[in-house]
Amino acid sequence: MKTYLKVLTVRHGTDVMEEESEFTGEVDEVLTIFEAKLKRNLKREREEGRLESTQESVIDAVEAKFDEVPEDIANTIKEIEDMDVLKDLHKKAIKLETLDEFRTVLKAIKER
Repeated sequence: MKTYLKVLTVRHGTDVMEEESEFTGEVDEVLTIFEAKLKRNLKREREEGRLESTQESVIDAVEAKFDEVPEDIANTIKEIEDMDVLKDLHKKAIKLETLDEFRTVLKAIKER
């Protein structure tokens, strides 16, 4: 007889992912497998949260400097997943003189 382990993972408060895999071991092994998956999921969630927070910081800096954040700029920032690029953009949002200069920097990043 096959035994299956079903794990439900809640992501971002609403999305539920279901994983099912065959299991033939003992209860201690189930806990070890569960703990490992839980740690991986928590790490991924922290990284995603940090990324979203950094993206929002860049958007906030643009708004603070230029009193507006055009939708195209906000969308482009939200597409960037490289933390180093986002940190650099945050500095540029503070240092650049015009929104057009910032848009030019974003365009160059997008074309890479």
